[in-house]
Amino acid sequence: MRKIFAFLLIVSSMLIAESSEELESNCNKGDADSCLNLGLLYYTDYYGVGMEQDIGKAAKLFEKACNSGNARSCSLLGYLNAYIYEKQNFIKAVELFEKSCDGGYSGGCNNLAMAYANGEGVKQDYLKAAKLYAKACNSKDRPEACNNLGDLYYYGKGLKKNLEKANKLYRLSCNGGYDLGCYNSAFAYDNAEGVEQDYQKAMTLYRRVCDNGYFEGCNALGTLYEKGNGVKQDYKKAQELYEKACENDYNLGCYNSASLYLSGKGTSKDHEKAKEYFAKGCNLNDEDSCNEYEKLKDEGY
Repeated sequence: MRKIFAFLLIVSSMLIAESSEELESNCNKGDADSCLNLGLLYYTDYYGVGMEQDIGKAAKLFEKACNSGNARSCSLLGYLNAYIYEKQNFIKAVELFEKSCDGGYSGGCNNLAMAYANGEGVKQDYLKAAKLYAKACNSKDRPEACNNLGDLYYYGKGLKKNLEKANKLYRLSCNGGYDLGCYNSAFAYDNAEGVEQDYQKAMTLYRRVCDNGYFEGCNALGTLYEKGNGVKQDYKKAQELYEKACENDYNLGCYNSASLYLSGKGTSKDHEKAKEYFAKGCNLNDEDSCNEYEKLKDEGY
């Protein structure tokens, strides 16, 4: 089960009515929300108004808003310090995440939890991470925190390993719209981890995340079709899904696609196609793909 611990920069989907000039004017008058929104324009042009990206200006605006009590801006500024600046400063980032969390912003709590989980800017402490993830998850607007807390239960890090609790949190995360939570929940149903095995539920969730662009889900869905788990066995459909995953740089999709070409299941045997897909899987750091590629070379393909 592939798990990802990663800091997430999540901006709200609210629409912005003011022009950049109005935002700047209001920011200069001390309105922290205007400073935040203007900073978002410079950082990502999230609202699509044609602003040229300027990380330096964004940072100054986030800092101004943070100093004026805008907790979300503190978290964003912490993210810049941790992951955007060429010279990373995790210690400063942790200070800002803590200020953000104490100020009531759930994203700051989630980011602070990740810092403790990964030992970035602070001594690694899974128990503190768990408490902060729980706080962010309970806010109802941070589904990634629910997933991350589920990971701690899944792996038994700082908490007693509990697959049932992990899966409940994955489902909660999924219901909140977080694709990784849906994938992890699907994996649990697929492999009977903390829940009764249910290939149909797994298939529904794998398809959902695959359609959303989470290509590990496409590969997993392909495996259900290849094995005939919960669905009529269909090698051609499996191949389509493996190729989709591979074309979007998921290495196991390349390996699985190559294996079908090599065996001739659902298609004519094609050693050259197999070699091509093993090569791509190898380039994407899949060791098994590298080994199979070398075998085909040795056999003269």
